[in-house]
Amino acid sequence: MATFGALLVAIVWGQYSTEPTQAQPAGASSSISQPVTPSRTQPVDLAPNATGRVSSSAPRNTINGTVASVSDGDTLVVAEGDRQYVIRLQGIDAPEGSQPFGFVATQALTLKVGQSPVQVKWTEHDKYNRVLGHIYVGERYINREMVADGYAWHYKEYSTDADLAAAEVAARVKRLGLWQDEHAIPPWDYRHSPPLAVETTEAAAPRPSTIAPAKSASPESEEIMVYVTRTGSKYHRAGCRHLSKSRIPISLSEAQGRYGRCSVCNPP
Repeated sequence: MATFGALLVAIVWGQYSTEPTQAQPAGASSSISQPVTPSRTQPVDLAPNATGRVSSSAPRNTINGTVASVSDGDTLVVAEGDRQYVIRLQGIDAPEGSQPFGFVATQALTLKVGQSPVQVKWTEHDKYNRVLGHIYVGERYINREMVADGYAWHYKEYSTDADLAAAEVAARVKRLGLWQDEHAIPPWDYRHSPPLAVETTEAAAPRPSTIAPAKSASPESEEIMVYVTRTGSKYHRAGCRHLSKSRIPISLSEAQGRYGRCSVCNPP
């Protein structure tokens, strides 16, 4: 009986040990293949071309969502699903909130993006961990529009984009937006020395002694602009410390009929 059992085991063992293996295709490895983890795309230069479009062949990351809030003229928050991203518009620099046209630039960006779906094309973050992005609403390239309409500078220190540079030159020639001020201070200079920038801007503001007579052959060209705040009851000169929270441009004639004069900056 023991001999028969040993013989049976030997027969079964021989069947399994001699079972042919499945043929492998020519050149294929005999080892079991493992799933491949996609490699992360390396950052590349995504400066749009002359049409304001990013080449579809360039590696990039994309965020599709809606704007949750606008912080200033070059920063906003985009919601994609249940996530939110702080986006710093790449290649441009808008006036700070306490600078002339700072509030206007914020309002302009708000109107441009509205409630429409936006697409953000980006490759990197800045040192504050904000996404540096190119914002599109349909076919419109918002970064360029902000510069072309005079609401932001081309940020030359960090961008060599020729289209943004040309847009700034055209806006400056047409005296659009912030370029109405001959003494406009770039925000990167203002950030390094805000007190000096405020003093310079205020010094450039029209003094009562330099105001043209009320009656003029072309009163529209002589209109003086002053500023009010969202909740205040006074009007101010550009650079007044009371404009640090908000500043809304308004004509002097309208301000004189609706607001009192600030006793700090002593506007006309």
